[in-house]
Amino acid sequence: IEIPPGDYVINTLIDKLRGLTKNIDIDIASVSVPSDLTNKIYFRSKKPFILDMNQSTIREVLGFDLYTNATNTSMYKYMLYN
Repeated sequence: IEIPPGDYVINTLIDKLRGLTKNIDIDIASVSVPSDLTNKIYFRSKKPFILDMNQSTIREVLGFDLYTNATNTSMYKYMLYN
């Protein structure tokens, strides 16, 4: 998918992603309530998927250039879809 240029806050980014993936079996939601508390998004699907950010022009803005550490590894794990 390609996200159009814009000045997104977390809610409008989630809404835009949901619109762009409406024909794909994937759930996109904020990790926290209210959503701007952490500005983190989770992606969940019954099928395996990959977020390949190697060609992305906004990967650093979205945090895909960061590495996990001992304090945040719980955010990066496989989750079973219920």
